[in-house]
Amino acid sequence: MFTHELKRPRSPVPYILAVTTAIGLAAVLFTPVPRQVKSTFLLEPVGSLEVKASRGGVIASVLPEGRWLEKGATVVTFDTAPTEAKLKELEAAQKADEAKLKAASAPGRNVAKLKDALAKAEAAEKQARAALEKAQALKAGAAANAAKAAAEKKVAAAEAATKKARDAAGASPDELKAELAALEQQIADAKAELAAPMLVAPQAGTLAALAVKQGQEIAPGATVARLDDTSTLKVVLQVPKGETLKSGQAVDLTLGTSRKRVQLDSVSGDTAVAQLGNSAHEFKAGTDGVAEITGEPRSVIGGL
Repeated sequence: MFTHELKRPRSPVPYILAVTTAIGLAAVLFTPVPRQVKSTFLLEPVGSLEVKASRGGVIASVLPEGRWLEKGATVVTFDTAPTEAKLKELEAAQKADEAKLKAASAPGRNVAKLKDALAKAEAAEKQARAALEKAQALKAGAAANAAKAAAEKKVAAAEAATKKARDAAGASPDELKAELAALEQQIADAKAELAAPMLVAPQAGTLAALAVKQGQEIAPGATVARLDDTSTLKVVLQVPKGETLKSGQAVDLTLGTSRKRVQLDSVSGDTAVAQLGNSAHEFKAGTDGVAEITGEPRSVIGGL
């Protein structure tokens, strides 16, 4: 009797499992995966404006740097005391010139005659001074001393006569009118300064780069400070060596205890730029830190 050994067919399951595993492993190795790229960044204002003085004066007070100001907020105040004192002097000079103009315009006043008398008095004073110089050049002695004393008396008398003639002649009406016009302009300028004892922010911004201090005297047009627009901040990132970044990539910024996500707006060379909203003025220009950027995906093998 013959016996036959029957062979069982091999199960295909191990082959299927092996193929499935190989396919899964290949998918893992060659499927691109996102990466986190670290970079340094610096926050910068999106714009700046120089604040210039519209008037001169002495600074009485100034706000500290770093404060956010709304448009029209006071940046510095001026000391008004010097301007008030100057205004009083100008107004006194104005009244004096008005009185002189009234006298110079009085009926019957012979201006030509008065001017002639002044010219003669000035000539006599000149002669007296010349005589005094000659007396001072004499050799020392009683006669020289007597001549010198006499000459000094004549010079004093001539000076008094010249002053009297000058006061009597005074300035001409035209000269006085021109002087009054100049005084009126100076008075108007002083009153305008008193009406604006402060310098205000021409736009909203962060007070930065303060160029003046309390007690300093400045001229009109002087730079007082810089206003930075920090309602939105420019994020300037350094592109790590060997990395290729593109606009639209996500960036996670670490700012103290806060983390903010932004997107790259542009990439140029080794610098990338993004925008960070800062309407609450939480962050300051000049702040630096470390950012994590979602880099271009790579396969596991490709990244090895």
